[in-house]
Parts: sequence; C-alpha cells; structure tokens
Amino acid sequence: MEFYPELIRSEKVFIAKTPLFIIKNGNKKTFAYSHEEMNKLRKSVPKSATISYLKGLGELNPKILADCILTEKRELIPITMEDEESTIQKLEEYMGIDATVRRELAKGEL
Repeated sequence: MEFYPELIRSEKVFIAKTPLFIIKNGNKKTFAYSHEEMNKLRKSVPKSATISYLKGLGELNPKILADCILTEKRELIPITMEDEESTIQKLEEYMGIDATVRRELAKGEL
C-alpha cells in the first residue's frame, strides 16, 4: 500500500472502462458503455441480435475481456487524488488486508 500514493501522483494508475452491454449480431460484437449509448444503439440493432447486460468484470469471458480491455480501443481513466489522506484511506479499505472492511463496504453499496 505504501507505493500507491506515489504511483497515483505519477499518473500510473488507471481504471479500465468496461462495457455495460454487449450486442451480438452473428459474429459481430458491439459494446455499449452506458445506458445512454445503449439506447442510441438499440434503434439500429436488428431483432435477431442478442443484448447482454454486464454487472462487472467478473461477467466478461476472457475473449471479450481481451476485446475491450487489451486493445488500442480501450478507454483508461486516470486515478487522481483530490484529497490525498482520504484517497489513501479508501485504498486501505478496498485493497487492504482486512477483508471484513471490504465486506461491510460491499454491503453498503448494494
């Protein structure tokens, strides 16, 4: 944990933006990253297409994960620290050794 603040200050930590929806039409896959984007795409999607809603990274199979994260098309959002003390505390909560803290945080998010 001690290295995270410096990595963030150096702009070396990112969130990889993942799709909320996958539209499959035959062999073609289209990703939508927001409800708004999905609503726009829905107008042009044939009825035979399959639309899947994804809740997170855990629902992406390795091939689709590679298609949307490990390509030049990926979108990376840099992590910044507005309030360093608060950011370090959140890092400890979400990534620290104590799993009970994460469980309680997850319960509060649901």
